[in-house]
Amino acid sequence: SNSLLICFDALDEVKPEKLSAVIGMINLFFDKYPKISGVISCRKHHAPKLHTLKPPKGALYVQLLPFSQYQSESFLHNLGVSPEEVRRIFDSLQFRDRDAIIQVPRYLYLLAELIEQKGVEHAKWLNRDELFEKFIYGNLMVKEDLEIAKNIELIKAITAKATQNVL
Repeated sequence: SNSLLICFDALDEVKPEKLSAVIGMINLFFDKYPKISGVISCRKHHAPKLHTLKPPKGALYVQLLPFSQYQSESFLHNLGVSPEEVRRIFDSLQFRDRDAIIQVPRYLYLLAELIEQKGVEHAKWLNRDELFEKFIYGNLMVKEDLEIAKNIELIKAITAKATQNVL
């Protein structure tokens, strides 16, 4: 069939005071395009506040759950990390009686990048705070790169305009 499914991901990243307005805009979208289905997702701990709002017609709310320990371990094994090294990584990133931070997909992905860049020896001694710091620093670098790219585009546009006026 000719159906389209749109995913509105990371609604948990919307400022709480703007969440109703964003859901309203999504509702307008689905009203305008009734043949389109949608999924609206967020992380598990934000789902209760999202579920206080009626989902748009044609859409479902979906919670993104963390991986099980087995899934995270299997992922690391598939990267070539030995069972002993996986155990050490889990031990260093465990926090009290909670799931390990690398059971959250974005942190597991970040850990995989670190292993590829610096090797498993570095990852085995990483603690939770260092992983958070790398995640935050990585996000800041992406934002900084976007700002630099915007500035470069602005400089190109100004240069092109100035050159055009000179010629």
